[in-house]
Amino acid sequence: MGRNKKQIYTSSKTDSKVIREWLDGHQMSEGDEKKLYWLIMQFYFDWIFKHSSKVDATYHNSIYRILQAIGMNPLTDKEKENSSEG
Repeated sequence: MGRNKKQIYTSSKTDSKVIREWLDGHQMSEGDEKKLYWLIMQFYFDWIFKHSSKVDATYHNSIYRILQAIGMNPLTDKEKENSSEG
């Protein structure tokens, strides 16, 4: 019996644009960045072809982890909520 994954982040179209710009600038770089590039592309291909582009908690949380990996500092949904309250 599996548990539902808790969604910590809600991605936006802007996130995909940021990731795409990063990918365009790092396609043939060396070492770790090249590995990261291919891992990101593998995620998108799996999401499109194996999961029929289903947008769920796994997708949103994966986008959050990708943004962190490329040096962005995305706020979780809870952090966004807390910042808008104060």
